[in-house]
Parts: sequence; structure tokens; C-alpha cells
Amino acid sequence: MGILAGRTHYHDWWNCFNFRIFCVAFSSTVENNSVKSEVQNSTTLQNPTRIETNLSNKPQTILLVEDEPAVLELVRTVLRSEGYCVRDTGDPLLAINLASAPGDGPDLLLTDVSMPALTGPELARAVHAASPRTRILFMTAHAAALDRELGIPANADVLRKPFRIGELAERVRIALTARVTAIAC
Repeated sequence: MGILAGRTHYHDWWNCFNFRIFCVAFSSTVENNSVKSEVQNSTTLQNPTRIETNLSNKPQTILLVEDEPAVLELVRTVLRSEGYCVRDTGDPLLAINLASAPGDGPDLLLTDVSMPALTGPELARAVHAASPRTRILFMTAHAAALDRELGIPANADVLRKPFRIGELAERVRIALTARVTAIAC
């Protein structure tokens, strides 16, 4: 399992503070509902490759919704190591409450497509109604041919599972810089 060292976090829904000194690089994939992680560079703790502080700029906030605990933990760890302020839950109904809380709302909703209580597209419509500036990125293990049946809009940004850590980080960066589009009903 990967290790993060010298890392301190303080965050709540409205305020985020993230100060990182050392960050170990992960090489991970999510396959068949299991998480496999290994440290890519074991010398990172002795020779840090990146020193980063984020004291003056508020980090972008990601609302992560995933009902599989192992995937939730992996994605949360990766996104926090990238400097994002992550709010996470396995409950789509709680996610709507988090997105509707007073304040700016999340910059990005990163949600699984198939979940109990609500599907990812249903959740996306509710979050978009509460916070119209929130961008949406869906995660799914389903084939692209099933997107419409699952309710994923044609213009949606979709990350296919299993994915590599670098792909996750890149797709989140792209989604956060993309134009906000309306979620089709």
C-alpha cells in the first residue's frame, strides 16, 4: 500500500487548507472491485520530488460520490494528493445535501453511475439544479454502448473503470477547466 508522509489537512465544507511536503507516487488500477496499489518510487521520502504549498489560493472542491468503499478511498487519496479539497460520500442523497449547503458549492461532481438510491445521472441533475456552476464527471465500469440506457447524457464527460491514477488526475483537470454544460433530463 502507498504511503503519504509529511502531509497535513484541515478542511470543512467552506474552508480548505492543504499543505504537502512529501508525496509518494502511486501506480494503481481498480479492477474487478478490488484496489491494487504499490509505491512506484520508494526513494521519494528521502528525495522529495515535489514541494508544494497552497496557503493563499483556495483549492478547487470536488464532491466525490462512489458506493464502493475501496474505490472511494483510492480516488479520495489521489485527488487530495493532487491538491484538491475532496468531500466524499457513498450516499447520493447526502451528496445532494452537501452540494446544496450554503456557500459556493463544489467545483466538480465526480460520481459513479450505478449506485443505490439514485443513479449518477439523477444525482448530477439534482446537484446541477442546486449548484449550476458545478461541472460533472461520471465514472462507470459499463460499456459506452450502455450510456444512454443508464441515463448518461450524450454530452457527458465519462471516465471508464478500470482507470489508471494518471488518467484520473488528468480527466479531473480537464473537467475542471471545461465549460459547464446543462444536464439533459
